[in-house]
Formats: sequence, structure tokens, C-alpha cells
Amino acid sequence: MRITLFFLFFLILFRCNPPQNTTPPGILSPVEMTKILVDIHIAETAVQFNYQNPKKLTAEQLMSDFQNHLLNYNGVDKDKFFKSYQYYTQNIEKADEIYLAVIDSLARMEAKIKN
Repeated sequence: MRITLFFLFFLILFRCNPPQNTTPPGILSPVEMTKILVDIHIAETAVQFNYQNPKKLTAEQLMSDFQNHLLNYNGVDKDKFFKSYQYYTQNIEKADEIYLAVIDSLARMEAKIKN
């Protein structure tokens, strides 16, 4: 009897807590999110270092253009990106993993340029 109750308790416990490694539908995977964030950080750096701006746009306008281009290039619409961004900011552990990957990617790119 105790074994049955013990088994039922754990069955209920695990049924109530879905696996944490799954990404909900409509949310970019951590790999996709990392790739886009790396591109966005590179674009932000270009804007900060006075990237050629023939249209004389403000930094915000220029960054918005870059962001739209990068999302379009990666086949992601703006709503899906911001929904994913919001999801990951509410899931700190996953956000940490993504930003560690972003930092690692940017560091590898920098090392490659320096060599």
C-alpha cells in the first residue's frame, strides 16, 4: 500500500511539472535566439562606432533598420522575436545559457579578428 501511494505521489508530482528543456511553440530555440542576438550585438557595435550612415538616420532609427534586416535575414518576424525575448527574460536560467553562448561567440569572433 505504501509503495502504491509513494508511486502515485511521484507520478502526480512529475505530471504537474513538465520537462524544463522544452521550448513552447512559437518561441525561438536557444540556438536561434543566440544567433540573432550575436548579430544584433554586432550591429549595435557598428552603430556605436559610426557605421556609414548615408541616410543620416538617428542611432535608434539605424538600429531599428539593422534589427529588421537581421530578423528578416534569419526568417523571423518581429513579433516572434519579441515574444521569444520576453519568454527568455522570464526564464532566467535559459536566458543565462543564451547570453553565455552569445558572449562565447563574440569572444571567438574577436579572437579570430585579432589573429
